[in-house]
Amino acid sequence: MGLVVIGRFWIFTLSICLIQVFAYAQNLVSNCSFENYRNSFIYPGGLKPVRFWFVPNHGTPDVFTPENHTFFNNNQNKFGIQRPQEGQAYSNIIFESGLGYEYVSVVLTNSLETDSDYCISFYLSLMDKSRFIMNGIGIDLSTIKPLVNRKEHDWNGDIALYKYEYYKGQNVVLLDTLINDKENWVYCSLIYRAKGGEKYLTIGNFVPYEHASFYNVQYLRKMKSVTFGYCGYYIDNVSMVEISDSSQCPCYKQKLSANNHATSILPYDSLPTGTPIALNNVLFETGSSNLLLESFPSLNEVVVYMNENPDVSIEIRGHTDNQGDSAMNLDLSRSRATSVAYYIRDKGIDNTRLSAVGFGDTLPIADNNTEEGRQKNRRVEIVIIRKQ
Repeated sequence: MGLVVIGRFWIFTLSICLIQVFAYAQNLVSNCSFENYRNSFIYPGGLKPVRFWFVPNHGTPDVFTPENHTFFNNNQNKFGIQRPQEGQAYSNIIFESGLGYEYVSVVLTNSLETDSDYCISFYLSLMDKSRFIMNGIGIDLSTIKPLVNRKEHDWNGDIALYKYEYYKGQNVVLLDTLINDKENWVYCSLIYRAKGGEKYLTIGNFVPYEHASFYNVQYLRKMKSVTFGYCGYYIDNVSMVEISDSSQCPCYKQKLSANNHATSILPYDSLPTGTPIALNNVLFETGSSNLLLESFPSLNEVVVYMNENPDVSIEIRGHTDNQGDSAMNLDLSRSRATSVAYYIRDKGIDNTRLSAVGFGDTLPIADNNTEEGRQKNRRVEIVIIRKQ
């Protein structure tokens, strides 16, 4: 370890990235673990010293290093305690009530090839002082350099302009799980099929506040509102590699391991038009229209199906069992169908392709006199509508 400091950083950068190169293929992310940064001075905060990385809006993600003994040390800093996932440095992204969104962007070493599949992975660790968790964490791939102009922001309606503007993204893919681990680094991965020419990778949150869901950090219970505080993540070890088969991406393997089978809820080759199709594992809090986390994978498959079939619209149907007041059941079924529609819309599906209706307890498919039957009757269905 007798090398000069800058040399040490290059060695760490190469060693970490090469591990991923040998495991999969060439990593298209330069400086994948934020190790290569200008160290002529200790920067008080911000991503500016980190080579190849930049910020698309006015946010101020930071770099945490061993040399910085102020607020941005790579062991204990103003946000909590965390060691790098690998190497010596890491960065962060924060989504703060009243201030807005932070993103980290990097220029890829090569543009993406049309219709090629890529596995994008990174590590996240929730900051100790985070007061809540938001849905919407993911990545965006763009052909032009991402930039949010303060005067041409993406907010709609009466939402105030935040200090760190929301970046809408060009080709967004979201994680289907919430990350709430403050002690460990959590491995996250996604599969992306390129449209061709994408040159920039951005990591952050891509659901605007007016459509976001907020969760309690400890219990992952949905919160009614958030008026102060932030949700922040440390981020490290980013990779993007081309793959020839989806099974080469760890996220695919992990899903198979969790489900013990490889079947999809939606057969992409052909779905019947006009026939109700029950969505497996779309679950809600008891007596509520709040979606549970277990629902996200099934609903994400609906999003994939609709993206791959632009001629398809769907009607979302909510149903309940016969327990309780029929009028209340009807309202609950409607609000649950609407929640599903909102979720799918927030993933980028045009609202004109979605409709929601509730039937309450009027269309049972099983015996309401047994718990097993009532469970089957509490369901969400979709009906495929194709353009003529």
